[in-house]
Order: sequence, then C-alpha cells, then structure tokens
Amino acid sequence: MSDDGKRIVQLPPSASTAKDGAFAIVDPITDQTVQIAVQSALGATRASFAWQSDVSYSIGDFVLLNGLTVWRSLINSNLSNIPSENAFWSQEPISLADGITDTQYATGVFTYDDSKVIHENTSYFLQVSAPFKSTDIAAEILAGTWAARVIIVHTHTNDSWSAFSGSTSVTNWVKGYYTFESAITPAGGQTLGTANIAYGAHVYFVLGASSTNMVIRVAGTSYDDTTGRTASDTEDVDTSGGVLDDYFETTKKWIGQVNITLQSGSAVITDYGWATYYDNTDMEFIFNAIEWIGRAGANDTGPNISVHHHKSTDWTYNAAGAILPTPLIDMQAEYVTEFTFATGQQFKFKLIGLTTTIRGDLSEGIVIGIDITQNNAISNSNIEITKTDQ
Repeated sequence: MSDDGKRIVQLPPSASTAKDGAFAIVDPITDQTVQIAVQSALGATRASFAWQSDVSYSIGDFVLLNGLTVWRSLINSNLSNIPSENAFWSQEPISLADGITDTQYATGVFTYDDSKVIHENTSYFLQVSAPFKSTDIAAEILAGTWAARVIIVHTHTNDSWSAFSGSTSVTNWVKGYYTFESAITPAGGQTLGTANIAYGAHVYFVLGASSTNMVIRVAGTSYDDTTGRTASDTEDVDTSGGVLDDYFETTKKWIGQVNITLQSGSAVITDYGWATYYDNTDMEFIFNAIEWIGRAGANDTGPNISVHHHKSTDWTYNAAGAILPTPLIDMQAEYVTEFTFATGQQFKFKLIGLTTTIRGDLSEGIVIGIDITQNNAISNSNIEITKTDQ
C-alpha cells in the first residue's frame, strides 16, 4: 500500500505463458501503482495486432484479444465478430517460447518481434515480423525464418619485439623472413637450405614464365605447428595455368635442407626461397599501428624499417631473386628526409590509423624488415604493433 492509501491493483488473470506475465511497480512521478509486462521490461516489442471491431480481417489473419489470446480468422471480410470458437475465429496457441528470454523452442504463435528461442543449444532469432505461427523450426531455419546470432568481439592487442643491430648487407627481418635465391629450372633439381638448420618456413616460387602444367616437388623434413616433425616428407606444388610473376608456396613448413625437383609437366624458370611470416596463429586481423623506438649505436644515413603484407599477389620475378610487393609501411617514405641516426641519440617512428586486413587464416601475414648501412647502428630498440583480432 502506498503512502496515500492506494492499494496495489490486482494483477491480470494468468497469461498464456509465465513469460508474458506482469508485475506491479510504483511510478515515482505519479505515485501510482502500475503494471509492467515482463517482456516489455526486458525490452521486447510485441507486434501490434490487437483485435478491433471496426477492422475487416481476411482469412488467416491473426489478432490478439485482451493481450492474452491469439485468434485466426476463418473467413474473409471478418468484421465486428468478437473472437471466440465459432465460424469466424479459431484460437491459436501462443508458443511457450514467445518473447526474448532464453527458452527452449516450442511450436505456436510468436507475438514478439525478434523473439529468441534456444534450439539444439543455439540461440535463434525470429527474422520475420510477428505474429508468426511456427510449426517446424528446422525447416524454418533453412528457409531463413530463424537465424542464429553470433556476437563477434573484436579485441585490440599489442605485440612487442626487440631489434638490435644486424647485417648491413641484407634486410634484418622481424617476425618472419624471406630469402631470395637466383632463378632455377626445376627439371635439373635443386637444394634449398643447409642440413639441420631450423628454418621453420614455407618454400615459395615466383614464376618467370607461363606454366602450362608444371608440378614442383619439395622433399625433406616438414614441421607442423600442431603435430610436429615429419621426416622424409613431400609436397607437390601445382603451378598449372600460372603466368609471369605468379606466386606459389608450400602449405607445409620445412626444417633443414630440402630438395626441389620437377614432379611432372614442362619446366619453366622460377624464383624460389624461404618465406615465413606473422599470421596471428592462423587468424584474421586488422593491422592498426606500428611504433619503433630505440637508441642509435652509430651514425647511419640510411636506416629504415618497413612492414610487408605477405600475400600471394603483386610479386615480381627477377633472375637474381624475387622482388617483394611494395611494403605497407616504409619509414624513409614517411619521414622523407629526417630519418638518419646519430650515435647515442634516441629515435622513434610511429604510424597509427591503419586499416589493412591480414587474412592470417588464408596464408597471409606481416613481416617487418630493418635495414642499416653502418655496423652497430642500433644499440637497442623495440617494435610494437597494434592489431584488431577478427
């Protein structure tokens, strides 16, 4: 009882389902006791199809009587006939799962738009406007009447790696690497790598001419990130239909020395080498930002950091070794002039707001390259990238 003596009004008669019941609350503005439907309180929207005496209904139309029962018209031009079991109307059961709470699916009429049900441990949402009479959810799912809703959470994460002075004659790679071998014709056979070296990389090929039917075999010891080492393994790379500059790589990674031979078809000249890259453990991600910060150990007029999107397109054949696609990021291109190092001085490069999608689930990734022209140019440094997991 409220302060002025008002009594809580009696709740309405039992609804057809407990989910569609009501509860009483006091409105602090009016100081009146009001009734709120459970589903409305949860944010559900009930379809507007209350029976109206001045509306002419067609056969099959549904109406809601007093907010509690659903009726289906049995005739056309159904006007002014109060719903009841007669020649004009037939009552239809409301589904016990009607509404947006997590309830096991049940047949019947759904009166709430975006009704939610549980079917085979999966949440399904109604994709058509209510009222809707459901009789077979499996068939209705196939028809698109119900759809599972998957909530995708995009997680922003930072990965960080250290980098120090390396070679002045080749690019120093971080989170992956490439090698660039002079072109070969596989018919003569070729080895790649040195025995017992922990390469852990794919073998790639970039065609120097169109391939009609060339199949290249790679043989050696493979290593799978999940199942481990397989000695005396092979993989055939089918380049049939490939044209100049097309890129191919083994799905397997290899350790130690491998043999490259022509398995079948007509051989054409091709670049080859090792390739491995950061693929976010085989998951798609968006590359958002990079920061490189450190201290110079020597004067250097030509240092650089670049980020490469590893993918199967935009490679270029070159007899002395394949040429990578244009890098996503290049510090010298960004800074233009002010990119040199001075002994003992700090340096920093940062680029944000990037939106490149990297399909780590489809053999894509990123590789970071650092170039220096003087020994000990980098005393110490740290590279950090920001990515959004998809």
